[in-house]
Amino acid sequence: MKYLYGDTTPFPLEENFIDTLQAVTDCCVSLLRIDGAAESSRRAAEQARVQANEEIADLEDLGTAVKNALSKRLGRTDHAKNAAEISAERLAIALDNTLKQNRAAVLRKRDQAVASVGLDRAGDQVLEALGRFLKQNQLPHTEWRLRWKAGLDSAEAHVSCTAECGLQAVMEVAIPPEHPWCKALPVAQLASGLSLELPAERGWLRSGTKLRRESLDRMTISQVEVSKDRKVLVLSRGKRELTNAFEIVVRAKGTVRPTLKRLDGGPDEIIDLEGHNADAIAQLWTRVEDTVTELSHHRAGIVLATLDNKSVRDIARPQDIAESILDSVGPLVREMRRRSRMPGEITLKRELGCGRREELFIPKEDLQRRFGDLAPHYRDLFEAYGLDATSEIVTTERARPVNVDDLPELVAPKKKPASPPPVSLAKARSARGSRSPLGAQLPKVPQMVPPAIAVAGTGPKTEVLDDSFADDTDDDAETKVPVPKPSVRLASAGLS
Repeated sequence: MKYLYGDTTPFPLEENFIDTLQAVTDCCVSLLRIDGAAESSRRAAEQARVQANEEIADLEDLGTAVKNALSKRLGRTDHAKNAAEISAERLAIALDNTLKQNRAAVLRKRDQAVASVGLDRAGDQVLEALGRFLKQNQLPHTEWRLRWKAGLDSAEAHVSCTAECGLQAVMEVAIPPEHPWCKALPVAQLASGLSLELPAERGWLRSGTKLRRESLDRMTISQVEVSKDRKVLVLSRGKRELTNAFEIVVRAKGTVRPTLKRLDGGPDEIIDLEGHNADAIAQLWTRVEDTVTELSHHRAGIVLATLDNKSVRDIARPQDIAESILDSVGPLVREMRRRSRMPGEITLKRELGCGRREELFIPKEDLQRRFGDLAPHYRDLFEAYGLDATSEIVTTERARPVNVDDLPELVAPKKKPASPPPVSLAKARSARGSRSPLGAQLPKVPQMVPPAIAVAGTGPKTEVLDDSFADDTDDDAETKVPVPKPSVRLASAGLS
């Protein structure tokens, strides 16, 4: 299944690295907690050793002081010993016995204190933490090797891994009882009708060799080794007891074609397989590899682990293992965060086919919460993730050209209509005295009016010119349009 970065560029691994990232974080948190507990145990053990050394020094000082006091009464041989000298000899003997017993008691107390702090259990805890991680996960660019060996009724398998950070581990495989590789597997069960043409001796009457056809249907696969650089299988004969017959190296460094070596006492030579023989082995190995590699998913307990060829049990600081793991995944995590489109998230996309794609993500707060309760100097190690970085989020989308026609039209800001001007007091009094129906209320003239409006009345006509209603803009227009200044003519009867 193909995976992509958050910006849809190709991801270098074909696995759900979001799950791997969470498992790596949990594993490193466990290792750092073991380191913290081991550091406390080391301090307690060192304190017990210091206290024991001080007590032993006090005993030695006491013994020296007592012996100095008794020295005046000891060692005299020129006369018969008196009671004081006899008592001094007895005290010296008792002193030696007492000092020896007390010194042994102090050492036992020290050893018990060191054992009680659990300093020796740290190695087992480190191995268990690594086993929990490697049971379902792997570090980037890890190489796996599977070794399988079987008898007639049983089989066993181990897988070993090698990571770029120098971490190596060997794990047992729990083969399910119903699995086809739970015991020796007949060749005919995988690919029937295969045969090899191998050289054989003619006998004592005729010298030289001849080709003899070896049917593989009567043989059984008893050993398999699968790795990146080496692919080997062993074919055996026998129904009650397996006897190795051929060791076939399908691929190895420095070889161009498959090779076969007899293990049943035949000619001790390595035969290059080509033509018909190479095709038959290629067909068989394809079926073997397609089925046996599935056993690597049944990883169980971890047997041993090393870092830079040193057993993890012998590494004094589990923090060193956690640092190596974080440094190996840090560059990939930082690149994922940099290519994530959503701030605060680490995203990954997975191609589902048929034009479908799903997105996987984890908020950085979830990762920080996993190691948030560690000591500050342990939390600093997770800066390898780059969760607090502020680099720009990249995108691979090209900028789209701007179409001027798609831009909204610029609209002039609307102005509030001006309030009508007040009517003069003289004209208002004149309008009230004329008892004209138009004098009580002046007509409201809309903003958009003809240049002149005439209102008929019974009295003499009076023109009132008012150009305060002129406006340079129209409220309903979207562009600036010049508006002529209208002249308003008001006519009413009885106005002078």
